[in-house]
Amino acid sequence: MGGRFPLALVFLIATSAACHARELYVSNIHGSDRYSGRQLTTDSDGGGPFATIAAAVRAARPGDEIEIDNTGTPYSECVTLTATRGSGLPDFPIVIDGNGAILDGSRPVPDHAWEHYKADVFRFTPRQQTYLCLFYEGRPVEEKQVKPTALAPPVLKPRQWCLLDSQVYFRVERGRTPDDYQLTQTGHAVGLTLYGVHDLVIRDLIVQGYQLDGVNAHDLVHRVELRGMTCRGNGRSGICVAGASWVSIAECLLGDNGRMQLRVEAPARVQMTDSDVLKSGVPRFAVQGGELTIDGVRFTPANRRLP
Repeated sequence: MGGRFPLALVFLIATSAACHARELYVSNIHGSDRYSGRQLTTDSDGGGPFATIAAAVRAARPGDEIEIDNTGTPYSECVTLTATRGSGLPDFPIVIDGNGAILDGSRPVPDHAWEHYKADVFRFTPRQQTYLCLFYEGRPVEEKQVKPTALAPPVLKPRQWCLLDSQVYFRVERGRTPDDYQLTQTGHAVGLTLYGVHDLVIRDLIVQGYQLDGVNAHDLVHRVELRGMTCRGNGRSGICVAGASWVSIAECLLGDNGRMQLRVEAPARVQMTDSDVLKSGVPRFAVQGGELTIDGVRFTPANRRLP
């Protein structure tokens, strides 16, 4: 009798999850974290969407689906998912549907920070100089690499930048100033941090502008699927999977990240299918002791011939 109790308990939990699965809504325009999150429209009884993704994650239970309203305004937050906040059950995962919305960690470059260098080139000193990226109209600005021995910035094309001696150099188009561009820079550390999380699906979400990684599966991450996501313009990598984690990446797009597009650290395992990893002047993949399988072909540190 006692040996059957845990199995019965699991069955009851699973049945409860199936019967009580909910849709939770998030809107950074119309929402409030004081609302119930159970509907996209607001009413006088406190019904309406959450304002932040983090609030929806805190409220989610196995089987729930979080619907992010693509309002056209990026969501600016860091979201952490753990074993107790963000995990589902094997047959009842928590699903986060981005609906094409943008999760953006960038911050504005203050107008007063700029000074004229020469001709059409201006410069400023960023507060964070490690894993830095610049953005114009929400898209990464092309960076020109500087030789370690350089004493002066290289020749830049209009709307191109470089980092030299802790200063950013940016060339404007003729007749314009940096104020005309309203540039932003990498700001918050990580967009989505996963730790100990399991039975989770994140889909159709754009993650950009974070200083380190768009998505960081830090450790003990299992039965997690990233599907149809775009991770671009993050300072270190689009996606980083580390520790004892096993993550599935499907139909995703990674590109324009600062140091590499996908990072896999020992002893993590990543299975990638039907995804585009762009060449943009940095390594597409960095497998550091882990294992990466791309469309059925396995790559390890002993077999470094990555595509």
